[in-house]
Amino acid sequence: MKALILAAGYGTRMQALIGDCAKPLLPVGGQPVIDYLFDQLATIDGLEGVVVVTNALHQEQFAKWSACTCCEGVQLLSDGSRSNDERLGAIGDLQFAVEAAALDDDLLVAGGDNIFRFQIGLLVDFFHEKQADAIAVVREKRPERLGRSSTLRLNDEGRVIAFAEKASEPLSNLICPPLYLFRRETLPLVKRYLDGGYSPDAPGHFIEWLYRQTPVYGMLMPDGRYDIGSPESYREACQALGD
Repeated sequence: MKALILAAGYGTRMQALIGDCAKPLLPVGGQPVIDYLFDQLATIDGLEGVVVVTNALHQEQFAKWSACTCCEGVQLLSDGSRSNDERLGAIGDLQFAVEAAALDDDLLVAGGDNIFRFQIGLLVDFFHEKQADAIAVVREKRPERLGRSSTLRLNDEGRVIAFAEKASEPLSNLICPPLYLFRRETLPLVKRYLDGGYSPDAPGHFIEWLYRQTPVYGMLMPDGRYDIGSPESYREACQALGD
């Protein structure tokens, strides 16, 4: 298994606060946001390497971070974009990484601007148990946030039976943060999805398409996450984790 960290966004909603700093490198609780993810990845048995996809604007920042990190086996890729208008989108970056890094393994995919409060290893165990693609699921207690999230429904076995990205009418109070486990056999479907003309942006769009092609299971996690997507959510994470 390998891991792919999506970190090529431009943080347009936060530019007044952070300038040109990459969101995953913002400090929270004395360390960059992305380090919380790497702390968890270091505990996963069988993980054989991590690819981080960023953009050309932030590439140097990530190179400096990578030189200082204690995590071994990190491959840093730039998707070549230099502005939000040029971005490939999260699913475009997923396909870019699959090709550029010749990824041909089971793949853990995570958003680099999220701090997950639950143990990612639980989802990895669930993935192996189901022997199928798996996604993390959390319960959103704030109804006003549901319209900005991927909402879904699961059957009694945990299989995804409905999924919608940022729906005007949320399917439930269950949401899918950007943490997914894909089987090696699923990776070619990313190109099929993009060749079909579907949105390359929010990764939830791919899950919305994928569950109709192959079984996808969701694991309801015991805790939530901090999504560093707005000044308000960044301040919330800083307050909770010690800054």
